[in-house]
Amino acid sequence: IKGKRELKKKLKEQNYPYELFVEKQTNELYVQAMTKFLMDQVSITDKDVDNQYKRVRSQHVLVKTGLNSVMTEDDAKQKADQIYQEIQDGLAFKDAVETYSDDIGTKANNGEIGWIRAGDTIPAYEEAVFALGIDEVSRPVKSTYGYHIIKLLEVTDLPKPKDLDYEKEKENL
Repeated sequence: IKGKRELKKKLKEQNYPYELFVEKQTNELYVQAMTKFLMDQVSITDKDVDNQYKRVRSQHVLVKTGLNSVMTEDDAKQKADQIYQEIQDGLAFKDAVETYSDDIGTKANNGEIGWIRAGDTIPAYEEAVFALGIDEVSRPVKSTYGYHIIKLLEVTDLPKPKDLDYEKEKENL
């Protein structure tokens, strides 16, 4: 198709309004530009690639925020900070879960999430848990659910390809 006139003619033959075509094309270009902008903001490291070949077992205390909570955001943050400090002062993690956690799905199991791999949970949780050492407890981590205080229990390495191309894996991630 050469030129606007021919494009309009072809669209009219298909009973497709030119204005709608222009709007859809404009939206598509906007989406492409935003995708490129966001992708340029992402930084994938060798550690992120390595984390694809690990699984971790963790537990957490959750202080809920948002619609499922009666607390304000500030109150929830303050409560999470207080729980973290109590754990640092010697409160057993399982006791912190039993006393404070709002996650009824994991509370009966000492807050244990179970085995997860990168991509299995929300990004804020994963970023924190994969940065911890065994038996280390995170400071409160904000997610869409509230504030998590996370304890890493165990890490298992999964088989990694011998010819792993880190640059290709980074691009895939």
